[in-house]
Formats: sequence, structure tokens, C-alpha cells
Amino acid sequence: MNQKLSLVILALAHVLCGLTTGFFAENGPPEILLAIYVGLFFSQTSLLGIWGGLATLGWPIRLVGVTIGLAYLGPQFCFSLGNWGSELLLLVFLSTVVVAGVMLVVRWFMARLERTAMATNSVSAEGLQFSIRHLMLLTFVIGCILGIGRWLQPYFQRADQLAFILTLSLCFVSVGVTSVWALLGRAHLILRSCVVLFIGLLTACIPTYSLEEGELWFWITMMIVEATVLLASLFVVRLCGFRLVRTSYGKTTGRPEVP
Repeated sequence: MNQKLSLVILALAHVLCGLTTGFFAENGPPEILLAIYVGLFFSQTSLLGIWGGLATLGWPIRLVGVTIGLAYLGPQFCFSLGNWGSELLLLVFLSTVVVAGVMLVVRWFMARLERTAMATNSVSAEGLQFSIRHLMLLTFVIGCILGIGRWLQPYFQRADQLAFILTLSLCFVSVGVTSVWALLGRAHLILRSCVVLFIGLLTACIPTYSLEEGELWFWITMMIVEATVLLASLFVVRLCGFRLVRTSYGKTTGRPEVP
């Protein structure tokens, strides 16, 4: 009961903080407050996508929950920024759905979310751990993203708002996905959290140097706020006993539930 109450309080805190910050952001805020609001907002879209992909509930409930969440978050974001353009709604949609899609792939082929007691007693599950090879691969992928962004810089300078929206959603998704790996895995909690913050710093450079949009401090503030809020929120989930455990195939429990 205490675990459920903690998760409910966490969800309510996100809603209240989002509405409060959005209200002040809507009334001509300084840029620093706007950066904080956007970072907080997209931590919420990432959490919604993570819940939609990994929650232990049945897929109809998760589908309805994500749909209701998008129906709430999209208008809230547009209202807070005073802009009802389709580009903002697309950014909210992509940042949520892509995270949910990645989490579904993890759920189907790699790991599932379980409480600690279940994970300990399960003979077909072991802790989800990443080696140095995985970190090197992650660094390589990030380097490729930055390199491609620089290579395509002339294209982005001539492209419409859609290219900017797609790139920005990729930044939010990168932080959202890696935060799950950092907080819901079994080992190296502090080290992995630092990796997530570092990824936030790297992705903050993409809009400034590859797309030449906005000032660097604005994007750094936004991405660090998103990463920090995600890490803190998932730490609460971790304290409630949830972990990602690797799925073993061909053993007694068989294939995991198909969402």
C-alpha cells in the first residue's frame, strides 16, 4: 500500500509542478523559467512513455493511459507556450511514443519490469547489466549523431520546422531511454546517473551547434532539468522495489507477456 501511495504522490507532484510552472511560463517568463518548464514537461512525456512500455498492467490499460496522457499533455504544452501550432503537438507525440516504442522493444526482447521480491525468486530472470562494450557502443552512437548533425548542417539551415522538431524529440528520447537503464538496472547507480547527465549535456549541443537554434545555456538547462527530474522520479520507482530483469527464453516460464 505504501509503495502504491508513493507512486500516486509522485504522479500528483508531476501534475502540480507542471501546471504551476506552466502557468508562470505562460505569463511572459524569463528564459530560464521557460527552460526549466520545458525540461520538466518532457521528463513527464518520457515517464508516460516508460510507463506505457514497461508497466506490469495489460496492454489495453497502458494504451488508454498513454492516449489520455497525450490528450492532457499536448494542450497543456501549447497553452503554456501560447502557441497552438501542430509542430508542438508533434513534438509532444514523438517524444512520448518513441520512448514507449523503445520500451516495448526492451520488454519483448531484453527485460521486463518486476518487483524486487519477484525478481529474486524468479529462476528465469537475472539482473540487467551493461558492460564496457555497451558504454563504448553508446558513445559511438552519440558521436555518430553529433557527426551526422554537423554533416547535415546546411540542410537543417534550409529545412522547415519539422526537421527541428524531429531532432529535438531525439534529444528528449535519448535522455528518457538512458535514464531507465541507469535507475532500474541492478548495479552502478551513481555512475550510470552521471552518464545520463553527460548525455543530457551532449544532446544540448545539437540544437546550438548543428541546428544553430537558441543559446547553449538554454538547451543545457532544459536537458539537465529533464535528466535530473527523470532520475529522481525513477529513483522513487526503484525505492518501491521495481527493477528491470533480463528475460530468459526457452526456460520454464517461457516467453514474457506480449503487450
